[in-house]
Amino acid sequence: MAIPVAKLSFREPGPTIGARNAAHVYYIATHGADGGRVGRALFGPDPQRPPDRVEVQRAVRDHTGPVWRLVLSLREDDALRWGYQARADWERLARLAVPQIAARMGLDPGAVRWAAALHRAPGHPHLHVVLWEDPPTRRQGKLRPAELREVRQAWARQVLAPVRAPLAARKTILRDSLRVAANDVLQHSISLALQAGARRRALRARAGQALQAPGRLSGPKPSPLEQELASRLLTLAGRMPGRGRAVLAFMPQDVKDEALRVAERLLQHPSLAAAVNLYRQTVRQMAGLYTSRNRALDVAEQKAMRDLRGRIAQLIVRAAAQLNRDIRGGPIVPSTAPTVPPVALGAVRGLLLAASAALSEAQRRAEERAPTEEERARRRDGRGRD
Repeated sequence: MAIPVAKLSFREPGPTIGARNAAHVYYIATHGADGGRVGRALFGPDPQRPPDRVEVQRAVRDHTGPVWRLVLSLREDDALRWGYQARADWERLARLAVPQIAARMGLDPGAVRWAAALHRAPGHPHLHVVLWEDPPTRRQGKLRPAELREVRQAWARQVLAPVRAPLAARKTILRDSLRVAANDVLQHSISLALQAGARRRALRARAGQALQAPGRLSGPKPSPLEQELASRLLTLAGRMPGRGRAVLAFMPQDVKDEALRVAERLLQHPSLAAAVNLYRQTVRQMAGLYTSRNRALDVAEQKAMRDLRGRIAQLIVRAAAQLNRDIRGGPIVPSTAPTVPPVALGAVRGLLLAASAALSEAQRRAEERAPTEEERARRRDGRGRD
């Protein structure tokens, strides 16, 4: 797969430029153009009213502002793979892409005029587009480097929409699956923290009142990482504000920083590691649709991981607030803590191959996890105590 190519040049108004613009329109409409032999090469915004070549030539010849020339190209095998074979497919693509390109150039949408022709050159079919404003609002023809990048991205985004859509769905499914699995781990960590707190209270009571202390924690022995997460969650719970919403953005800076650090460790949990790796790969695949530079791919991955850490940190803040309420609510006799259900790698891959089935599964799990009336009442009571 090759990155879609978008080339742009312009002609400022001048004594001979109008004639050269008109000659360019004649060239793209007659020399190798699809439909050129029957005089139907040009097409524009309205599929019912194709532009007349002579009228377009007259318009660009007499125009008093810049006239831009674009070449929008694909590799032939990519065009076939992505479904851009018939002329109607290219026309539809142009009608989606050209307004986006004009917007990135800062042109007035109501003033934009354009005409295009398809050339089926062997190996690289491409569109020739002539673009101008009537009346002109932009007087500078040359685009800044940032504007050129946005023009290329707008073209690539429209071309690759059929490819990008399943990748975006996969990314969303993975992200949501990671949030569900992270919440499982956090609930397990809350159970461990509550058991550890109950054990410490019992030890203090034993020292002062000769009561028998409980022995080992109930349930399977937690891993070192699970013990660390429970300990850090317990510490974070003690630093939570006494009131207010449990929202990461509203937390003191030290709580935010610690929640993000805990999120980093949580994403290393064995039940999340495989999905995290698939998430990273998917992000790089999406970014790779628009660039082949490793630096740009790294930046895209880092940005996506920051976003994921922030979402997980929000879960951690809520878990710490829940633990804080449970501790302040009085002694709790913990039930046997279940083992953490790992995120099955095979199931995740299945989700990626069948997005609709995955969404149904996510909805089913959400319904199963919906709180009961008793849980809602307990949470309301907890907020009242805050």
